[in-house]
Amino acid sequence: MPGKWFAGVTTQDVADHNTARAYCEGRRFAKEGKTTTMASGTTGVVASNNGLTWSSKAVGNGLGINIFTPDKASSALAVTVRGNQINISLATNSSKVAISTAAEVDSAVAANVAANALVNCSNTLTSTGAGVVAPQFVRLTGGVPAVQAGSEEASAFSAGIISWTATPKKRDNCDLQYGGGSA
Repeated sequence: MPGKWFAGVTTQDVADHNTARAYCEGRRFAKEGKTTTMASGTTGVVASNNGLTWSSKAVGNGLGINIFTPDKASSALAVTVRGNQINISLATNSSKVAISTAAEVDSAVAANVAANALVNCSNTLTSTGAGVVAPQFVRLTGGVPAVQAGSEEASAFSAGIISWTATPKKRDNCDLQYGGGSA
């Protein structure tokens, strides 16, 4: 039994419909001359020289930055990515106290291929990066459009923007009206 269609795409479930809609919304967004705003967030404190600003490199909100101190003596600074979250395990001394500075965290994120593909990290305002980073979690927000980072919709929205930029006059299925069909 046919599903509803949007923009000339026949769908059998909501995910397909949302992806098609996101693609067309991306084209319309670019056609109207709008610009994307990447999600961002901050950790640390500028006055303590450990303030870091995190900016998403992809469309969407919701990327998490999880900075934590492992319960392990003399551990090394480590950065891992799992799904929509960057985990930063701070280096510790022999007493299990965190010793990683903001500058070291910034460098470690830049050196990690997966994390670097997701975010830019930089000192916040006048923070020098010399201060030791404290455990903290921040979810990046404020991105326009307001879609979930890493989702099919975010990818489709970005593809729509790229499509419009490459071929702005091309008429495609996005020019069709939303229509019926039986569910």
